[in-house]
Amino acid sequence: MKYLLVCTGNTCRSPMAEGIMRSLLPTGDEVRSAGTAAWPGSARARFALEAMREAGLTCDGRAQLLDQDLIDWADTVLCMESHHREAILLHFDAPADKIRTLSDWSHGGDADGDVPDPHGGTLDDYRRVRDQLNEMIRKKLDGH
Repeated sequence: MKYLLVCTGNTCRSPMAEGIMRSLLPTGDEVRSAGTAAWPGSARARFALEAMREAGLTCDGRAQLLDQDLIDWADTVLCMESHHREAILLHFDAPADKIRTLSDWSHGGDADGDVPDPHGGTLDDYRRVRDQLNEMIRKKLDGH
């Protein structure tokens, strides 16, 4: 499986989710991340890096802007917020069932909700998002 995680700037939520997912996926599965409004090459958020390091995880790399090639590459596109999903469906050629929110995916289609954006927040805000992402991803992957 190939997973693409999407947020806005690709500096905190989606790279944190990518790092968590990468640590849990079976060999052969792949994961990448991108942002709907990312500045390509931007550094990851300092608190995102710190929160991940505290948990023994990484979210290295640089921001990349979401494009059609990434959507085509992925088997499943997981969005941090419902508006990311809506933007992808509006601006890109992608089947609707391929584009989901992380919340919907992790709860088997019976959950609604967005992953809050910690941008501009405290280290504790980033820790809470990291823990939420970890819980959501583990819930789904442990179920397989």
